[in-house]
Amino acid sequence: MDHEQPDSALECFGKLLAVNPSDSLGLLYQVNLLGERHSRDSALAYTAQALRYYPGNQVFLRKRATLLEADSLFDQAAAVADTLARLYPDQHNKDYRDYLGAKTLKNQFGLMFSNSSYDYSHNQYKIATVEYRHFISRGSYAFYLNYAARQQGTSLQGQGEIYYKHGTRMYSYGLVAYSAGQAFPRWRLAYSLFRSFPLDIEGELGARYLEADSTRSIAGVASVAKTWDDFWMNLRAYFIRDAPHFYTSYNYTLRYFTDPRKDYLSLVAGLGTSPDDKSRLIEFPKLAGLLTRSVGVGYMKNFHYKTKLGLFATWINQKISTTSLENQYDIYVSLD
Repeated sequence: MDHEQPDSALECFGKLLAVNPSDSLGLLYQVNLLGERHSRDSALAYTAQALRYYPGNQVFLRKRATLLEADSLFDQAAAVADTLARLYPDQHNKDYRDYLGAKTLKNQFGLMFSNSSYDYSHNQYKIATVEYRHFISRGSYAFYLNYAARQQGTSLQGQGEIYYKHGTRMYSYGLVAYSAGQAFPRWRLAYSLFRSFPLDIEGELGARYLEADSTRSIAGVASVAKTWDDFWMNLRAYFIRDAPHFYTSYNYTLRYFTDPRKDYLSLVAGLGTSPDDKSRLIEFPKLAGLLTRSVGVGYMKNFHYKTKLGLFATWINQKISTTSLENQYDIYVSLD
């Protein structure tokens, strides 16, 4: 097969299959070529043809499941993956069945808890969260109820969030949060547009708005993410306008997946305070101009793709003067 001339190869194998429609090699090449060209309807037709001649064939079952998954037809993909796992019950096929089975679920509930403590104060800042998320064909939307307790009092915050796929390469993220209490910012708004590029690279452009006390800040956001082997890396920059001042903030995240699509270890390093730093948003007007450094580690464990347990810890160092440093310690636990 000539990889440099896919149109010619498609034509060649099409002629071969017209003469011998059960040729397994020709069927496989057609499926692969059409899948690479994102002609998934045609590729699916060839997998159906292949499975008529070779029912229960592991390769064609797997190809059909992945094509259906790529089209977000998770119910059909899960049914094929279940057949695959029953006929060939190795761990890889069972894991893929569990993964696609979880994709058919429409509702998710979550509990989160974070605790911030300080070496310069006996006070603590605790946030407890209840989440409801609903999955749709193009993404998901979620509602959160956050409860915070700090020395100044307790507060509730309502929050809505959405992920929306515009196509195979682009999706949007949006967030709106409001609180009338003293333990959260009054308003928090966020929007980002993500686009995938070749070589497993993803780019982001977005904006953030934060209103806390009498301060209103607007930030631009840009990031780039890269996946290679078992690693995922993201570098994000914030350009913050807090009139009359201008600040920048940076975050670097590295994840190592100990189990593909499931469990991972994470390392997060930050410079500056960003409008996405949830444990510091209530103090954002005071912290935005400080030299702030942070390092965090965490672990996310996924049970059959249906339940996730996460544990994360972060150390934050803030230089409030030439001779004075303050340390903050965050512990974050999540269960979805």
